[in-house]
Amino acid sequence: MPKEILNITEFHAGLNNASYPTDVDNLSSTKAQNIDFDTYGQIRLCGGTVVHAADTNSPSVEILPGYGLHQFSHDRVNGHIGAHLSESDFKSNDDWTVTDQWTDSSVGKLADYSPTPSEAWRTSQSHSSFLQESTSGSGTGMYVSAVTDSSGNPTFTITNGGTGFATGDTVVFGDPSDDGELFQGNATVTISSLALRLRYVTNAMGGTVTQTAANRAYAGVDGAQYVLEYTIVVNIVPNGDFALNMTTFGAASQAMPYTPTGSVLSSEPQKFRVIFTAHANADSQDFVIAATETTTSTGDFRIIDISLKLYDNAETGEDYLVLADNESADPAIYMYAKNADTWSPQQLITIGTATGQTFAPTFFYDNGALRISDSNFNSSNTNKWYGYIKRILWKSLSTAWQINYDEWIIADQGISAPAVGSVYWDDIGNNTEKNLISASRGNYVAILMQEDGAGANIIDFYKKKWNVGVSYTYDEGKRKQHSAITVVTTEKDGSAIKEIDMTGEDKNPEMRWGLAYHAKGAMFNNKRITGHTIWIREAGDSNESADSTWYLIQENDWIEGICKNYVSGLEDTMETYVELDTGGNSMYFIENDTDSTSETMASIPQITFNDFTGYKSSETITAQYKTATVLNRSTYIANVRQAGITYGDRMIKSPVNMNDVFPSESRFVDIISSDGDNIIKLESFADRILQFKKNKLLIWMVTQDMEQLESTYMHKGILHPASACKTDYGIAWVNRFGCYLFDGENIHDLLEKEGVVVISPTEWDKFLRADKSTTGNELTPMIQYLPKDRKLLVFDDITNTSTEEPRMYIYHLTHQSWTTATHGVSDNSLGGAVSLETLHTLTAAEADDTNPAAFKAETKFAPIFRGTEKLGYDSGGTSEILTGDIITGADSTAYGTVGDLSINSGSFAGGDAAGHLYFYNQSGTFTNNEQLNRTGSATTTNIATADGTNSDICTVKLEESDATQIAISTLESLILGSKNFVQTDSSTYVTLNVNLDNGEVLAKVGHNDMDEGGTLKFTYDYKSLTGNRDINKIKTNSVVDVDGNCVWAHSTGTIVKWDDSPKQTKNVFYKTKFLDFGNPAQGKKIYKVYVTHRYAGTVSLGLYGEIVSQVATSGQTGIGEVTNDFFFGYLVQDDTHAGSYITQAFSPPSADLSGNALTLGSATALRLYIQSYMSWGGSEAGASLDGTAHASFSINDVSIVYRKKTIK
Repeated sequence: MPKEILNITEFHAGLNNASYPTDVDNLSSTKAQNIDFDTYGQIRLCGGTVVHAADTNSPSVEILPGYGLHQFSHDRVNGHIGAHLSESDFKSNDDWTVTDQWTDSSVGKLADYSPTPSEAWRTSQSHSSFLQESTSGSGTGMYVSAVTDSSGNPTFTITNGGTGFATGDTVVFGDPSDDGELFQGNATVTISSLALRLRYVTNAMGGTVTQTAANRAYAGVDGAQYVLEYTIVVNIVPNGDFALNMTTFGAASQAMPYTPTGSVLSSEPQKFRVIFTAHANADSQDFVIAATETTTSTGDFRIIDISLKLYDNAETGEDYLVLADNESADPAIYMYAKNADTWSPQQLITIGTATGQTFAPTFFYDNGALRISDSNFNSSNTNKWYGYIKRILWKSLSTAWQINYDEWIIADQGISAPAVGSVYWDDIGNNTEKNLISASRGNYVAILMQEDGAGANIIDFYKKKWNVGVSYTYDEGKRKQHSAITVVTTEKDGSAIKEIDMTGEDKNPEMRWGLAYHAKGAMFNNKRITGHTIWIREAGDSNESADSTWYLIQENDWIEGICKNYVSGLEDTMETYVELDTGGNSMYFIENDTDSTSETMASIPQITFNDFTGYKSSETITAQYKTATVLNRSTYIANVRQAGITYGDRMIKSPVNMNDVFPSESRFVDIISSDGDNIIKLESFADRILQFKKNKLLIWMVTQDMEQLESTYMHKGILHPASACKTDYGIAWVNRFGCYLFDGENIHDLLEKEGVVVISPTEWDKFLRADKSTTGNELTPMIQYLPKDRKLLVFDDITNTSTEEPRMYIYHLTHQSWTTATHGVSDNSLGGAVSLETLHTLTAAEADDTNPAAFKAETKFAPIFRGTEKLGYDSGGTSEILTGDIITGADSTAYGTVGDLSINSGSFAGGDAAGHLYFYNQSGTFTNNEQLNRTGSATTTNIATADGTNSDICTVKLEESDATQIAISTLESLILGSKNFVQTDSSTYVTLNVNLDNGEVLAKVGHNDMDEGGTLKFTYDYKSLTGNRDINKIKTNSVVDVDGNCVWAHSTGTIVKWDDSPKQTKNVFYKTKFLDFGNPAQGKKIYKVYVTHRYAGTVSLGLYGEIVSQVATSGQTGIGEVTNDFFFGYLVQDDTHAGSYITQAFSPPSADLSGNALTLGSATALRLYIQSYMSWGGSEAGASLDGTAHASFSINDVSIVYRKKTIK
């Protein structure tokens, strides 16, 4: 019969390890490792990890596996830059320098109040300033005022911070009761932060406080707008011509107010806010606070915190990466800005102080703000909100009263109600102002509900006893969110609820309020708050019933400066008020218009809290959560903790546009509860929410008004949030049963294609076990989408506990094909130091120093080793550097032969390739930034530029058992042809010949210090060219950045991305099906195999085969069995054809790899495979797969020439 040709020209069907090898179609492979089928009609090498741009100067962090990375984009720049000052609360004062009358050791803030012994102080007492009893340190002069509660527990206010203290000092105070009662014991407080203190002493009150540009967390932006915020506690107001200024950092000296307008004196902390333009060279200017005076004779104040931040940031857009630090007791967030190409200089967002706990952040981003929740529910870690606020408060007032925000803000995510005692009753005449003097430090609102003497006759509805309540409004516009209600108390900072009796009144009531104003807006601690709303409820038993009906009376908009009265139908602008206190000091207030009918409650209120907000006033609306997603302008959170209770099965939906409000009763969704199967992750796509539990998947159909459970799927759950991701095709996820995709309508099992299983369930189960057996420890997989290449990357584990290959499965969504990848070389970066050693007992001949004798060591050399020296390179030409090239330094004349190289960024085609060269036969030292030339048979000038100098990566040494070193030096040459390392030390008669063909160390030794019977130790120390895909390392979750890269962090914060362009690699393996040429029973004779390929190198890749034979051969036990592997030969490409495809012919060998006779004239089926090859170990089995394939290696087609045997 005539010869025939079978052509294999398409490969894109990918891996099929589920079907029997004869049943697979010709387009599929039965083994695919470190190769890719995404290029139609070709096999190429798969991609690998490269360093992400964000890795430059990335922070060192502790990673909790599978958590900690997030990406978002924002209109505003500089979101990664927080407060510039490296120490804002003076905890150590290491970065501050003080002069003259300034001190940096005064007490700032206190923590850990603990009466000692447990017996409490006198109950319900109030004591003015009294002195400390003792301290654990050397501080003196600290005074406090104290208030005790009904149990006798004291709360302190610092009235004099003293000097000489340190953070962590404890200070003891005795009960100051002086009414003749028995002394009640001591109370101890801990100093949590220090303060800068300036006071009039030694006839002066001046000096400077400095933080140098070098010590600042962020040096500064030249000429930019800044906002300076600080808190001062004034004990004695300075008199005379005292002035406090910020100098040098600003474009001009900037006055710093230190008392509220009108010189109001208060021992309460006063917040101040100053906006200014920075110096033209701000990045090199020190930050200096200067106090000056010539006529001052008294004064004493403390600065307890200070913040310097950028203001009015440009709207040119920025893309951010967020990285969490799982540091115990100090969990925090760092941020990277892509366009600025820099990280936050220090912790940007501090989460809490969960000592000994792990921080597992859950992120979601919506409407320009990032939210962060600790999914481990640590009580000391609070949910955070991070966004940009640009708004003006009090627009209806004159510009002198208006407050401008134009900055990045860190705030709590929770929509918190006013603190108890911060909204209180004030019944001094018809004015609310006079009692507000001591409320000037924060968000205090005084309330007065009384009869309106000029109003209409009272409506019966109001002839009752009432409580008044106040809620806060957060954010603005359609995104306004409303807090719960806090009931007005009888006095400021009180707890007793105020009851207003209107039963005997003749006129309708009116509602008045006022709040203290000072320091251009620094009075408001939470800049998200944009208003307050006033409510009333019938008292009755309301002190006991938190669920009474609250009616809406007024909505007060701080942005517009408008009061809207819902029971008069009127609205009016707010007004300002100035009043003198008893000392003649001016006090400034904002209030509703006392001359307007907008105060009047002229009709029955119609709107309840539930009507207005969509949830009940009694509900808890804050929560910690393990997962969140946004759909239809509502946020869904799941597996939540509210009011101290964890609900693992609960999903809560926020009201529309209120992304931070999570009502505990009216908006939760529980269908399957108490089944031991908690919610792990939520993902949304189209109009569906996928609720992943550990063992099952619930799919919800979502409309604007309701959620309907559509389907429940067993065995479709996940064990970790990192095991699911969103793609533009739908939601993909992975578990031990398979890999799946939900497209908005249906779930597709990606281990199947057109109804046929292509990935064996057994192989998949083994892939997700540490040792790749059916019984190994189960791993926690991670999946991510690669949008640029339409691929899914499946990592076997989020930790580093995997021990065998493969470490990845890769799925091409367009071709619906799979391949696998290993932990092996992709970029050939330096790994850790490794030492191999052999012990040898010396014979008499070997100990004879006059006649050196040879011995053979059994040490096996690491096959990944490719050179003795490493040199960085960058910014070269467009000619590609190849292994075997001789590179010479233009200035240094140093040279070396390239044994291996990495491309960490850029490309040779683009002229911007950068990475490392690994040399053997290296001589001399290259000079940093010198031009590199290619010499030898192919000469190219300026092929690259040296980036640094070459460094040693391999040493050998011989020593006796007593550790007497005989020889140690750098291994100097590797002879390419013989694959031998050679080193000679003639002074000690030591010659080393390291043969890589069989891994042996041949040493001729002889030394007068050696003794017969002694032990000689040969040690091979090297830094391995591990070059891995950064797979088997502890990893964060992965994200997709703005450029479509799959990005993750590993180890201690190394940021990497998956680069899908081909990477040079080891462990390459491609295996066809058993090709039966259309007739499985008929015998065939194989004549030739032709492979069209490029960039094969010399001995990196081999062509192998196995057949099913019609006749028994030696080594087989019967007819029809598969032969042993046999070797056709190396895929070889000489330099003259570099970069071009060549077709190479292979003839069948006469024996298999075990030496058994081989007859290819009676084959019924042939399977070919191409794999990495390393000539090492004494046979050509190549099982180690250690040959390194060139990054550009590819196969275009395979042809087999055969003849069918005549059927008899």
